[in-house]
Amino acid sequence: MEIKNNTPVFFQDLTVPKDTTLAGYSAIIHFLGINVPVRNPACISKTYIRGSVKKEKNWNIYDKRYMPENNLASHIKFALKHENLDLLVLKRIFQNIPKIEIEKIITESPIGVHNRRLWFLYEFLLEEFLDIPDAPNV
Repeated sequence: MEIKNNTPVFFQDLTVPKDTTLAGYSAIIHFLGINVPVRNPACISKTYIRGSVKKEKNWNIYDKRYMPENNLASHIKFALKHENLDLLVLKRIFQNIPKIEIEKIITESPIGVHNRRLWFLYEFLLEEFLDIPDAPNV
């Protein structure tokens, strides 16, 4: 699923920092139009940032090297890798994404650590099994 990268001026009553693009939870939530609070939303700067990450007000601003591709899989992996785990946000995202999209992401690399975590969290939060054969032991 492709996520259109149109950064708004405001995200949940916060002004999006200048010259940045939404990433991770905030990008997915904005794209899907989900009403769920995000603590410390993430965005990617269009320039390099000393130390790779900086905090500005409530925002976590990442260096441009962290820019995920414009698809659901990349933004979910970014969120699981770099943002705090927020089960409410993940559950609402899972409820608004077709099950087949999650299955596609996981079957691309069923032994990848972030895909295994995504698999577990989906089944745990929605109490619903995915139609994927068990992954081999790692």
